[in-house]
Amino acid sequence: SNGYHDGMPFTNCTFVGNRATGTGKGGVAYNGRAHYFYNCTFRDNDAEGDYDVAAGSFMRIFNCTIENTVATSHYLFYANASLFRNNVFRNISSTSALVFMNGAGEGSGNLTAEFTNCIFTNLTASAILTGQNVGRTLPITQCLVQNCNLKTVFGWHVIGFIFNQCTIAGNNINTTGEWEYQPRVSTINNSIFWDNVYPAGQKTYEQYLAANIDAAAPVVLAVTNSITQALPASRVAKQNAWSQAPGFRAPTVIDCHLHPGAFACDLARETPELDYDLDGNPRRVDPRGKATPSALPDLGCYECQQPRGGGFTIFFD
Repeated sequence: SNGYHDGMPFTNCTFVGNRATGTGKGGVAYNGRAHYFYNCTFRDNDAEGDYDVAAGSFMRIFNCTIENTVATSHYLFYANASLFRNNVFRNISSTSALVFMNGAGEGSGNLTAEFTNCIFTNLTASAILTGQNVGRTLPITQCLVQNCNLKTVFGWHVIGFIFNQCTIAGNNINTTGEWEYQPRVSTINNSIFWDNVYPAGQKTYEQYLAANIDAAAPVVLAVTNSITQALPASRVAKQNAWSQAPGFRAPTVIDCHLHPGAFACDLARETPELDYDLDGNPRRVDPRGKATPSALPDLGCYECQQPRGGGFTIFFD
């Protein structure tokens, strides 16, 4: 599709092996406002232009699977002010980022996007999201980034991020200098950043988030109720920031669920908007393994549903 500015709805569709010719095109949809994709699967689509799946503003990509794609040097989405919810990105290779947004267009730099309940696994890319002149802090809520090879996770010329109930674990990350551009405060809340591997001498992703171009800013990264690998030595506000193994029930490249009695259990605070975890299980589970409104949530994207203690199990930290 090309140029439907009122948006086109795509529901329960499968797009496999499509090729779009010409420059600046999208493999499925291009040049539209408010395209809607619900319950769709995108596999091995390609565009001679820049965007292998879709390009537009105010798009809604919900409950979709984007997989098994070699995007060469292309982005998958050009998505200004677009919402990504309940999606799975897996088995994708690109020398560019998966999603690009340019705030210099509509809205004079005040566009935003949102990633909620998304899974990113087995990816090789420069980043999941990149952009230019983006004027707002972007929320990343209850997402999993696992077993990926990235230059950075979310970043480059984006104002800042709010990570809430996220798990970023078991990735190879190479935060090269060209990606350091974070002009506002980023926040890590109720999240787990763990077991990520970095080349010798490179910053951790947490340190990258604090690489703010405003040298006078007293605080550029706020960490609350979270487990992180290595925080910067300065310009970080910390409240309940831990560096202890969270207690995954298997190696991070396999499984980032928590085992019963894990350190990360019951440590999250102030998450009233999240009633269910990334699996769709109740967020507040008591030590008996029963959903209880007064129970405290776990850190990260998954809530342990099993009773604490009892039995014989081998765990991996």
